[in-house]
Amino acid sequence: PHIAELEQQIAAARQERQTYLEQLSGTPSVHATPEFVRQRRQIAELGHALLTVEQRLDTLEQALQQLQAQEAPPPEPSEIILDQAGNDATYWQQRMAVARERQQQAHTQRRDLLSQLAAVADGESHLMGRQGHTILQLAQALQQTEQEIDIAETALQAVQQEALQVGAPRAWLQ
Repeated sequence: PHIAELEQQIAAARQERQTYLEQLSGTPSVHATPEFVRQRRQIAELGHALLTVEQRLDTLEQALQQLQAQEAPPPEPSEIILDQAGNDATYWQQRMAVARERQQQAHTQRRDLLSQLAAVADGESHLMGRQGHTILQLAQALQQTEQEIDIAETALQAVQQEALQVGAPRAWLQ
C-alpha cells in the first residue's frame, strides 16, 4: 500500500512538473517593457514552483526505492545461480548499475539546472535584456534534461523487465 501511494504521488508530481515546464517553454520572447517585468516575475515564480516540485519528486523517489529495497527478498545463498538465459547475479547487477548511473547523471544535471534557474530568478529579476533569455534557455535545457530522465528511467525499467522475463530473481536487481 505504501509503494502504491508513493507511485501515485510521484505520478501527480510529474504531471505538475510537466505543467510548469510547458508554461515556461510557452513564454514568448521578451523586450524591456513593463510586460517584460511581469513576465520575468512570472518566470521566477514558475522556476521556484518547479524547483519545489523537483525536490518533492526526489524525496518521493528515494522513499519508493527504500521501500522497494525493504520488500525485496534476502539475497540467495552464495552458490552460483543462473537465469534462463545463463546470466548470473553479477551480470544483472552490472547492467542495473549502468542504467542507474545514467539516471543519476540526468537527475544531477536537473538539480544543477534548477539551482541555476533559482539563482538567476532571484538575482536578476530586476534586470532587462539578455538575462531574460537566460531563464528561458535554462527552462529549455531543463525540459531537455527531463526528457533524458524519462529515457533513462525507461531504459532502467527495460533492463528490469528483461531480467524478470528470463527468470532473474528480484534481489539481483537491487
